[in-house]
Amino acid sequence: MVSRTTKTFKMKKTNDERIKILRDNIPEFDMALHINKSNVEKLEWYDNFVDYLQELNPNLYNDACEYADNKKSL
Repeated sequence: MVSRTTKTFKMKKTNDERIKILRDNIPEFDMALHINKSNVEKLEWYDNFVDYLQELNPNLYNDACEYADNKKSL
């Protein structure tokens, strides 16, 4: 048996409406959004750091890439 509330999710909704439904029904959703935003900000910082290093000292950048590749393969 399908409840009537399930039908609400099948109707066309905007992203804001979908997020509100998720926030109302899943308390952990706000925490997940916060963690994701934090991770994106960290990745942006690292991208900027790496870009700067690559411009400033390409040899050091290449050595760092090789080091990271070696650590990843372990």
